[in-house]
Amino acid sequence: MSPIDQPPTKRPTPLKAARQHCVDCCGGNTSEPAHCPSTACPLWPFRFGRNPTPEERQAVADVYLYPLERGQTGDDVATRTALKSILERCLDCAGSLKAVKECNRIDCALHPYRLGKGNRQLSPEQRQQAAERLYQARWGNRSPDEDDI
Repeated sequence: MSPIDQPPTKRPTPLKAARQHCVDCCGGNTSEPAHCPSTACPLWPFRFGRNPTPEERQAVADVYLYPLERGQTGDDVATRTALKSILERCLDCAGSLKAVKECNRIDCALHPYRLGKGNRQLSPEQRQQAAERLYQARWGNRSPDEDDI
């Protein structure tokens, strides 16, 4: 079966993508992320594929996170989401936001979330409702003039 004929695969959640990245980083061994010594990695608290417990967040409270140039400790980012941590990891890997945007490593589990944003898939009905809300916010009850467009 060619790649075009294959059914689309479901994209993992950001937490599951972080877990997969950690497993890949540990050489594919699924038990190794539990023993990961890289507490400076922004994904370290998310290595189990779930939101970290307060104890896990406390474990990295005084650790400076990569990239070290930012001077952020685990305590500075204690409430950071998995998406923002993925962005930080991608910045560490690529070096700059421009390089992150241009990243073409689609084999990386973090690639869909590299910009720190989720890509919600809207149904046609949701898309139509969003378009109507935007139209109302822009134009209210009046119709747009030629000069407005």
